[in-house]
Amino acid sequence: MAEVQEKCSDIPHLSTRETEALYSSTLFSILHRLGVKGEKATPPKQQLFLYLQSVMDISKENHQNHLDAAKQMEPPISVLTVTVIGAKGLVPKDSNGKSDPFCMIGCIPADSRRTGIAAANCIPKDVRPLLLEKHLSAELVQVTSVQKKTLEPLWNESFQFEIENTDDHVLQVEVWDHDEETSILETVKNVGNVPNLKSMGRFFKEVAKTSRRSSTSTNDFEGVIVIPLKEIPSNGKEDWFPLHSKTSKKYYGEVKLRLRWRHKSFQHALHIVTAEQVLQILWYKSIHYEVSSRRKQHGKDTWDGQVSALSKSLLMQYAAQHEISLEQEAVSQWIAYSQPCCLPSLEYKTFLSILKKLSCSSNPVIYDSDKPIVRGCLHRFITMSISRLQKQRTVFPCNDVDALTKLSVLLNCLNETYILDKGLQLQLYQAGLKPSIIAAIKADCCDSYALMKSEMEKEIPTDETCRDVTLLARLMENMKNYVERDLKLVTHVYKKVVSLDYQDIVHRQIGDLAMQDVRQALDVAIKSTLSPEESLDASSSMFQLYQSLTAFNTAYVCQETQEEPTPTAKFYLVFKKTVQRWFDVTRQESLQRITKAVELDKMNTMDSIVKHSTSAVDATGCIKVFSDFWNKLNWPDPAGAYVFATCVTDYICNCGLEYGHLIHAKLTANGFYDTVGRFDVSDQLCIAINNLEEVRQYLASLYETLRLDKVVAALEKEHGQRVR
Repeated sequence: MAEVQEKCSDIPHLSTRETEALYSSTLFSILHRLGVKGEKATPPKQQLFLYLQSVMDISKENHQNHLDAAKQMEPPISVLTVTVIGAKGLVPKDSNGKSDPFCMIGCIPADSRRTGIAAANCIPKDVRPLLLEKHLSAELVQVTSVQKKTLEPLWNESFQFEIENTDDHVLQVEVWDHDEETSILETVKNVGNVPNLKSMGRFFKEVAKTSRRSSTSTNDFEGVIVIPLKEIPSNGKEDWFPLHSKTSKKYYGEVKLRLRWRHKSFQHALHIVTAEQVLQILWYKSIHYEVSSRRKQHGKDTWDGQVSALSKSLLMQYAAQHEISLEQEAVSQWIAYSQPCCLPSLEYKTFLSILKKLSCSSNPVIYDSDKPIVRGCLHRFITMSISRLQKQRTVFPCNDVDALTKLSVLLNCLNETYILDKGLQLQLYQAGLKPSIIAAIKADCCDSYALMKSEMEKEIPTDETCRDVTLLARLMENMKNYVERDLKLVTHVYKKVVSLDYQDIVHRQIGDLAMQDVRQALDVAIKSTLSPEESLDASSSMFQLYQSLTAFNTAYVCQETQEEPTPTAKFYLVFKKTVQRWFDVTRQESLQRITKAVELDKMNTMDSIVKHSTSAVDATGCIKVFSDFWNKLNWPDPAGAYVFATCVTDYICNCGLEYGHLIHAKLTANGFYDTVGRFDVSDQLCIAINNLEEVRQYLASLYETLRLDKVVAALEKEHGQRVR
């Protein structure tokens, strides 16, 4: 067992003497196995001996000494616990269309019955199914209570039978309808009142008479089940078994039975630990050995948790012989599987199956002495699971279907741990399950955001103006696509398993991180001293960032939380100064362009159709820049956009007026207002007038183009008719 050396702090650590005693005890359990003989999954004893020797790291000499000693010990008595859970589909025997059913249960030698029983539930015609009177004793036959007026009785009553030889005994369960007259039920229940053997003879005669009396009325008998004990598995069985009639193989209803084996007064020399703790040690030793062997032989890091047939048989036998409950078996499994040696490599579906066994009821049955151990193992598992959610984008890629299946199982595991935590009051989730998962998702978002930001930063030249603004603009464009398109499948998983909207959580967290960076980047950009050309580039980058945030803000809307504003819901407010700066820069740039256009204008028509010159085209183009920017800005708060609307219209009017002044100055320079030939009509004059008309008509359409009616309507709604 060389390769995996992690020690387990969750199970008792035994001395050499105590380990040898445990070893002898386990050898004894192998020697006296319970259940089906020669079943396919049952390995030969010699293989189990060798496997146990390897697991416990016992020398060959010591093994032989312990085996010889175990063979000298007195064989144990097998005990079969039969739980009669209920029945369904019974035949009505009373005039009211119901029955008053009860069961007789007996473990009797097979040779006491007539030959012909080939297998469980096969009752030949010549076999009389009644429990014979010579076997009626408190040890061999027991009786359930009577359930009145029902064809689907529920008993949930358990009975135990001590059996020295399981090879030649059968379990027989008979269902009868109770009559008001003296019945077999009442007769059998008096068996405990018989004072001596002589009286016992008279008692059996009375039973025989009652049986014959009952046999004259077929209405009293419902059906019978016969199960050879040698066909009951070592780990027991729980199932519905069909009832047979006396004379045919026809079914007359079903009875649900739970059958469990154990050994009476199992002998071992361990007094400092319980049988449950021994099982925990065996599970841990076996899993430790299995993981070590697997890594040594295959070098694999992932494991489905399936142990070998040898390990399964060994552990199953010990649990059965000591009547260890399914919950306690699950506790032993959980402790073993959640150790550091296999916790990271084990598939989540294995953990889920164990957790479901542990949390199968609202009040899980776990001993108080085991609660600290279970709590520690659960804490270790939860910590590992949450840490994986904190790296979800790497561990469970959102477009990998197999990875999302594993994520679903992980979330189901956390659900089960939460149920178990509440049932056992372990206080593992101080803040609750959902807040813990949400915190993990946010942590993953922070790492993913920082990583993507770092990768994109490498693509932007270091000398670019407002580099941080440009970076954020590109980053938020990518994040918008990520939230909008890539998270649909993973969101479906979260909603289905833990009722969380993953897209909404990620959208909000990324928005929160982005707004912190945006505020800082804009503050630095606005305070920077830039040249006119750099100012224009910076304004362009800021507007690109504004548009990216606009798209990101509307990338996802959660119906459940739409009333709660997202961190980016009012992102536009941080752009107020930026927008004003952009207007100022654009106004200055536009006035310069208009001035240059008038200077270069030859005052010639562009063609025979267009009667204005190039300066009018340039002037309307500059004004159009304002209107296009305003429409792209699409300020989310129409009433709050009033200040910007005023600014836009003012700057547009300034551009129009400036163009008119420049045209007037050009006419003056060309002698239109001279005393000689003053006000003569010329082509140049016509073109100038056409230019002014072209700009005027474009200005006239701006009220609708700028959609200023929305701003006015919003103001009227907020402030009333005072706007008019």
